[in-house]
Amino acid sequence: MAPPASAQKPLAERFQELAKTLQFAWFSGHVMLIFSTLLYMFQFIKFNTSGGFARFTYRVGFLSAILTYGIVVYKSFMARQKLGSRAPSGIMTIVGDENVQYMVMSVVWFLMPHFTLALLPYFVYSVFHVATYLRTNILPTIYPPTITTSSDSTPGSKVQHNPAAERYISMLRSFVNSHYDASMALVARFEIALWVELAFYALFFRRWSWVLITVYTAFVRVRYSQSMHLQTLFTSLSTQIDSKMAYQGTPPGVRQGWETAKSVTKQFYAATDINKYIGGAPAPKKSS
Repeated sequence: MAPPASAQKPLAERFQELAKTLQFAWFSGHVMLIFSTLLYMFQFIKFNTSGGFARFTYRVGFLSAILTYGIVVYKSFMARQKLGSRAPSGIMTIVGDENVQYMVMSVVWFLMPHFTLALLPYFVYSVFHVATYLRTNILPTIYPPTITTSSDSTPGSKVQHNPAAERYISMLRSFVNSHYDASMALVARFEIALWVELAFYALFFRRWSWVLITVYTAFVRVRYSQSMHLQTLFTSLSTQIDSKMAYQGTPPGVRQGWETAKSVTKQFYAATDINKYIGGAPAPKKSS
């Protein structure tokens, strides 16, 4: 947590104190991820993702993701031990933490051939993390509240907030509250679309494709147990396909294939239920 800003100190000194915190490094990583993703997407629009600059910005994006999620994992597991607090134990409990999941996947994407869709969920998360940090840390540092002493007739002190800061803070809060749910649903769509892309590559035995589809299937499975938006998306897709399979013109073989796929998926879901291995407790949620 950043130290409270003092209106008596110069702006440069207030920022210097803020920049010394681990959370500021986390924020800087998210800013770097946003800019590198935008630069990469500019190359994508130009159909130049194989160029050196595109490859560089792609790697920088995931290097930034490793930094940001690594900091959160460090604070969650290592810093608690140093302070004598109880940290989560057991491999399944650690795997159940969303920050660990996204950190591991960012390492995988950093090392493997690039997939444009892989960057987009991290980009969306970073937008909201940056907006929240601007609201809670950057703006109060630029416009710190002032404390005025009341008159003798009304003893005590009063905190006065800068009107400009309040306006910007309100705008950022409104942005997060208005767009968060829709953006998380978009992240779920990105993740499923990426799984489909990986499955397609695996069918043709592209380089590293079977390693990636195996790792990413495990990731999506764990995410499904924790993400309401992913569950909703799967349910919606299943309902749509069921509706199409109900058409009289649907070949019996196709209909039977779909029923078999659903049965196998349900068996896979039951066999890989992470709550069986972490005592039925809900998995830790990803920090914002």
